[in-house]
Amino acid sequence: MRALLLLLLTGCGSSHRYPGGGDLENQLEREVVALQQKTRALEAELLTCGETETALYAEVHQIFVGTEVRVDKDGRHLLIVLPADYAFGSELHLRTEARMAFDLVGTALNAHPDAEVQITGHTEDRMLNGEELAEFGDMYGMGFVMASRIRTALVDDFNVRTERIVIATAGQGQPIADNDTPFGQRMNRRVVVRIDEPGRAP
Repeated sequence: MRALLLLLLTGCGSSHRYPGGGDLENQLEREVVALQQKTRALEAELLTCGETETALYAEVHQIFVGTEVRVDKDGRHLLIVLPADYAFGSELHLRTEARMAFDLVGTALNAHPDAEVQITGHTEDRMLNGEELAEFGDMYGMGFVMASRIRTALVDDFNVRTERIVIATAGQGQPIADNDTPFGQRMNRRVVVRIDEPGRAP
């Protein structure tokens, strides 16, 4: 018993493996990121404490229930945070599931014509391969293309007025997870759609 306790205390025992194949370090990282996301959601709720849920928020939230997409409120801002692999397939083309969701988002936006939209592409921090370097130039360019593809779908396919939408890129500059792991890189590669609801407190 003493020998087992000594092994556990010194870290020399075999690492624990979880049924899904991940080790303790990856499991803890996932839990930390989940707690960070929950904290941000709770902070956003505090900012809107006492406010009634808006119709636009309710509509958009319902669209993404059961998906990896996060929908939050922050004062007058409604935030849709899309993991890139939910939104895009190969060559940053919108996936069918994402296209169907943005069809509904476009319908919601057209029902609220005064709401303004900003779409920002975020990337992980890694070296681009040759094809990516030729197409995007750098991670800021990749983030810009990600945001552009979603604006194009909203405008061309779902009839949202182009002047309502601003696009931006943060590249790798605003990470929300550790870029040293595949899981962290996946979390960082995302698109944030911010919808400003008029008449709400900033």
